[in-house]
Amino acid sequence: PVLLGGLMHVIREAENGRPTRARDLFAPLRLHKALPLALLGMIQIALALICGSLLVWATGADYWPQYQEMVRGAITGRITTVPTAEQPALVALAQLLFYYFSTAVVLVSVPQIMFSGLGLSDAVKRSFGASLWNLGAYLFATMLVMLGAVIAGLMVSIAALVVAMLGAAVTPMLGHLLAWLLFAAYGTVFLVVMCGTCYYAWSDVFAEDGDAAATPAPAQHDRFEA
Repeated sequence: PVLLGGLMHVIREAENGRPTRARDLFAPLRLHKALPLALLGMIQIALALICGSLLVWATGADYWPQYQEMVRGAITGRITTVPTAEQPALVALAQLLFYYFSTAVVLVSVPQIMFSGLGLSDAVKRSFGASLWNLGAYLFATMLVMLGAVIAGLMVSIAALVVAMLGAAVTPMLGHLLAWLLFAAYGTVFLVVMCGTCYYAWSDVFAEDGDAAATPAPAQHDRFEA
């Protein structure tokens, strides 16, 4: 969350026409926002542990080794059996709740701390309330992000396989390097888009609450809509 706060700071500065530099990624340290953002990360870790415990309980002891083997097989081109969870409905529900609240609460709390001047508890409370009040729009936006990530990830995986094969014609190391660079570029773009979406969600939901800092320049402001 500390670096995500820095990335949102860069997005906000660029949106308002102010110059940005790579070191602006560490703006939370300069603005004395690093501690509450780091504590926000602990909340995210706690949510992940709770979700992980539920998944282990719902899937059985053999599910995750089989799932990891399936992922390794997919990466290397081998066809493996898709593992079946003991309680698939609970698995889907736990994953949905984790991804929804970790995004809607944790990521929207970052700009609350960075730009609205709120403390950790107030930011989490307001973000949690907004995640309930805007449930329909948030869920729709989440589904769009997940669908886009799946489609884009599939396209990037195919492209990575192609460039890896072309590079391997020269040397296997070159093939691995080109594929890694492509995945790194995809991860960078995805992170920035996700961060920007959460920034606009915060701006749209809380701009009417009297936060002067929440409103970007009128000529450049685009309302957040799913």
